[in-house]
Amino acid sequence: MRRILLLCCVCLLLPGSVWAGPPLDLSRVDSLDLTGYRSLRRDDFSGAHAPAQFLHSQVLPVAVSCIYVVVNPGARIYAEPRIVDGVTTYVPLVSDLSFQAVLSRSCSWWNKEHSVSPAYVLEHEQIHFALYEVAARRLNQSAAGLIRSLPVSTKSAQSAIASTQQFLQQSLNRMMQQIVKDNTRFDRETSFGFQPDRQERWRRSADGDLADLAAHAVELDLRPRGKPDR
Repeated sequence: MRRILLLCCVCLLLPGSVWAGPPLDLSRVDSLDLTGYRSLRRDDFSGAHAPAQFLHSQVLPVAVSCIYVVVNPGARIYAEPRIVDGVTTYVPLVSDLSFQAVLSRSCSWWNKEHSVSPAYVLEHEQIHFALYEVAARRLNQSAAGLIRSLPVSTKSAQSAIASTQQFLQQSLNRMMQQIVKDNTRFDRETSFGFQPDRQERWRRSADGDLADLAAHAVELDLRPRGKPDR
């Protein structure tokens, strides 16, 4: 039995500035700091300063949204032995595989020194959040197909689990690459000056995708395992 890795990314209101950070360790995160997809508010950006990678930058972003695509902490990989024509094979099984986009309030940051329209900035960050939630819902939509495509091992249960872990991570990495491309393209089209018409087109497109994938939205229990409820 093995836990599944997760993905994360930080979206920024700067051209081409989508930063892929380390995985989010839920055991070290206050679950009350995280919020699933919803309308963002100005007070969601409660970080005291820009993330560390920007502290020595000559140009600070207008805002930073720390958005993660997380895997259900309860997801597990198993291997089940089956004998066919005298040959034992180990079939991998995955339980509770699902995904959700979340935002960390304490990491997200608002630059008070900029004079860009707050409404425009908030909508911009909302669209980034929507793009990640769309990706999470698409992963949920394709989860059953991923599980059906899992590799079978003839060596051992451990081999089946390891190859399944690798297969799923590669699938998730491909989705992350697409997320980065979508968010980078969005920034390129809307972050060079004030582009409300272009941003509005992106918002309508993202809202349409969210509506189409509404049946695949999930709300995960992100409380760290082994800790008391709050």
